[in-house]
Amino acid sequence: MVVRSKFDCDGVKLAVHGEFTDDTMVFQHGLCDTAEYPIEAFPQDTATSVVAMEFRGHGDSEAGPADDFSIRQFTDDVIALIEAKASRPVVIGGISMGSAVALRVAVQRPELIRALVVGRPAWLMSQAPSNLLPLLLIGRSLRQDPHTALSKFQKSELYSMLSEHFSHNLSALLELFDRQPLDITAELLARISMDGPSLSVNDVASINVPTLVVGTDNDIIHPLDYASSLSKMIPNAELAVITSKFDDVDQYRVDFQSVLSSFLRRF
Repeated sequence: MVVRSKFDCDGVKLAVHGEFTDDTMVFQHGLCDTAEYPIEAFPQDTATSVVAMEFRGHGDSEAGPADDFSIRQFTDDVIALIEAKASRPVVIGGISMGSAVALRVAVQRPELIRALVVGRPAWLMSQAPSNLLPLLLIGRSLRQDPHTALSKFQKSELYSMLSEHFSHNLSALLELFDRQPLDITAELLARISMDGPSLSVNDVASINVPTLVVGTDNDIIHPLDYASSLSKMIPNAELAVITSKFDDVDQYRVDFQSVLSSFLRRF
């Protein structure tokens, strides 16, 4: 893992991996993930440095109040980091929840960025999209009784559907029942799955920087249709469809690094 430091956001210490240079991409992770995931997808053959800050309640970051588990707050934290550490506009990007945060940064503070990367989006515009229902149900089950949450989930109709049609997603979802601390995991899942970027179509259409949207197929949480739709909403956006991590995780990383490397070389 790259150099790590701590950044204080309103008394909550957040772990930051990487160092800012004159050419930096801030690359944010997904819900209940860590900085390791975007860093693994980042190419090594580029002069651009990568910085990944772990959101509240993730990785080595402190959690702070659960009421602050929101895409809006996570966006404010990333903006604060860029304002404090970046000497010039950055490339902003993310995977899954991280891409929702990146979109908000691009809309709220366009002067801070020079390009945008939206990886495997899990939201379009609205809050609580139906594709995140599994995360919501797991979060609520863990809230109610972490000791019986898994057995209840395994008896649900949703479990049966996922087992039959999206077994790869199901394996990843089952890991959430063991993510520690369970109370933080429950709050993150329950709150973020009901949240969203809170942006309008006009907001997204106002983005005026080169944009790469990366999508994969065969993923109920991150529908390819979302990536395709966002690539059409954002001016100057291009869509890259790569291997799903559920089909071949190593090829997924290679593909992501390749399309990102090609994109970054243009600036």
